[in-house]
Amino acid sequence: MFRRIATALMLMAAVGMAQAQAVNQIDFNGVGFEFDEAAAASVRVTAVRADPVDLLDPGGPRPAHTRFDLLDEDGAEIGSVYVFKTADFAAYPIFAAELTALQTILRERPDLAAFATGSALGDTPMLPYLPPANAMQIVRAQPLYIDNGVVTGIRYLTIYVQDVSPLTAERAAYTFQGISADGATYIAISIRLRADVLPSSIPENLDYDAFAENFEAYLAETAALLNDAPGSRFAPVPDVLDSIALSLRVAGVSAPTVRPPLESTPSLGALGGTWNLISYGDPNAPTPVLDGTAINLTIDALGVSGSAGCNRYFGGYAYAENTISFAALGATRMVCAPEIMAQEAAYLRALGSAETFEIVGGTLRIVYAGGVLTFERG
Repeated sequence: MFRRIATALMLMAAVGMAQAQAVNQIDFNGVGFEFDEAAAASVRVTAVRADPVDLLDPGGPRPAHTRFDLLDEDGAEIGSVYVFKTADFAAYPIFAAELTALQTILRERPDLAAFATGSALGDTPMLPYLPPANAMQIVRAQPLYIDNGVVTGIRYLTIYVQDVSPLTAERAAYTFQGISADGATYIAISIRLRADVLPSSIPENLDYDAFAENFEAYLAETAALLNDAPGSRFAPVPDVLDSIALSLRVAGVSAPTVRPPLESTPSLGALGGTWNLISYGDPNAPTPVLDGTAINLTIDALGVSGSAGCNRYFGGYAYAENTISFAALGATRMVCAPEIMAQEAAYLRALGSAETFEIVGGTLRIVYAGGVLTFERG
């Protein structure tokens, strides 16, 4: 049974901007985003009516939603941005379950590295994925949190399959699964990737029985390849696709106000400038920054930025009296040694859950859920 389509229109790449510009923007039905010409040449927008809840269809029935199809220069679809109203999920159990799973992750903020592996046995944790795929999620790689203050979610690279077979470069996909700050809107991005760390074709002399017998080990190795691969080994580059998620906007939902340091208030004025991280974690047993790495935080009128030990990061902040919060944090996607990446993840999670701060002399202490970040003036 074909899904019923209410409205469809084509919006070419230069929507809302001059044709010569490389970054384009689109808004429809209260949701908008920007997309780089490296991600898509044009966008087709479709308003899709709700499926009957008892529809027998691969992947199950879907509630009403808006679908932004990203098209290449030839008009071929390369991915989509799906926009749902969470209030509609109650009648669709699969959607309700995935919403709950994502809400749990965003509330508890676990280390996403635990999900970055591969398995077909269902004994490793999967990450939320909507709309449902008529296949099994067997690989997850490079997961990270993305939060622009309007929409918060997770992005990761994944592979879905329906059979036991070798994975080629064209099988990978990028996805972002997010929820608006008011909880009313669920936005999912799914875009095909080419991952050239994987073979371009299946070997002609493949010993299928031997391959199938070692399929679990093969999936773990594939996940490791994708986790270790720099962005340049993918097309489109994941950073370019992250910019779509970071640019998401929803009517009526505003990002936290970012305010510059108040120079007239000594305690807050002292917050401005560059701070070097000394330690983090339990204040009674702080973890020092790894030798040979540098983590710093620069706060100015434009926002926050710095080095997280491997990658550069940037974003906004808000404060009042002695409280502080950071929002819309983004970062580059370089890969360093595992211990450096673990330290970086812990630091960025700490910033994301910052609560209060105090400055004593040349020391800045930021209290977050789970510990204290201690900086010295840079």
